[in-house]
Amino acid sequence: MPPPHPPIPLPRRRALKLTAVTARSAYPAGFLPAPNVALPAANDADFKAGDQDHAVLRWQDLHLAPTPLFFAVLACAVPLLMLGVAMHSLPSIVTGALLLIAALGCLWHGIQTLRGLSLRCSSPPPCFPGDRVMVDLEVGNPAGRSRWDIAVTLGLTAPPGGNGWIDLAPRCRHQLLLPLVAAVRGRQPLPLIRLETQHPFGLVRVSAYWAPRVSLLVVERPQACGGTSAAVSLRD
Repeated sequence: MPPPHPPIPLPRRRALKLTAVTARSAYPAGFLPAPNVALPAANDADFKAGDQDHAVLRWQDLHLAPTPLFFAVLACAVPLLMLGVAMHSLPSIVTGALLLIAALGCLWHGIQTLRGLSLRCSSPPPCFPGDRVMVDLEVGNPAGRSRWDIAVTLGLTAPPGGNGWIDLAPRCRHQLLLPLVAAVRGRQPLPLIRLETQHPFGLVRVSAYWAPRVSLLVVERPQACGGTSAAVSLRD
């Protein structure tokens, strides 16, 4: 009886040589295909990724500014604690401790709201002097908790009244378009991007500043001398 699994015949050495010669003869003389050639789509993706700058907010990037309400809470908490300890009054000790814990908890919560946020900014398209361009900013929350009441502005301006506040769900990204007016022509860096929060009770103002490395190119507006030149400039 034949074996249940007959051996697989191996190709002979001469057949392998003929296959190699046939493959070489399919290309012109002196030409062999280069291995591991990158596709144009991959090159385009690498080029676009090079026009973006990203950063992650760390402890040393945060600025803390207690508000007057924070000092008012401390001014109530510390005397209550001292009075409760001196007079052995449990209600005074509990009230003072709760106020102190609330103040320190707001400080910690404000820090955790901005710490760890990922920022990604892409280079705006070229424009003319006086034009208004939109800066594309992406704010990401990699943590598993929500983050609330974050103001995002360009430069050192005050937080916006309504359209610049964002809330971030766990592990999500938020896309923002920040307006910027091009003043003078030439290549100029983008202004500082400011993030600020006073969540949850406005006791502490936590802010962070980021200077993206992308730039804005402002070119000179073409002068139209006639109908033909204007049409040519529009086609360009």
